[in-house]
Amino acid sequence: MTSTLRVTTGEDVGAIEVSLIRSVGALVGGEDLAKALGYPSQNAFRNALARGRIPICVFMIQGRRGRFALAHDIAAWLCEQRDLAASNATRCNHAREVPAT
Repeated sequence: MTSTLRVTTGEDVGAIEVSLIRSVGALVGGEDLAKALGYPSQNAFRNALARGRIPICVFMIQGRRGRFALAHDIAAWLCEQRDLAASNATRCNHAREVPAT
């Protein structure tokens, strides 16, 4: 099996960013932020926040409750995660292969 490493381009980030902006806006918060970062719930997001484990810059806005992030930052992080997974795909895929009997 041959694995091809896909390197993120600005176009990739841009496409994901546009999709996020269309669905939730340029400023992402609340349940949408937790979901975009892959947390199963807002409670899981809050726990990660309390432990300092949020992978992107999140910030507060005066007069608003909760934390927010920019769609661009989320898109860049998602592409980065995909690239990391692709670079490890060969090693991971081989570890899961079961020999034929």
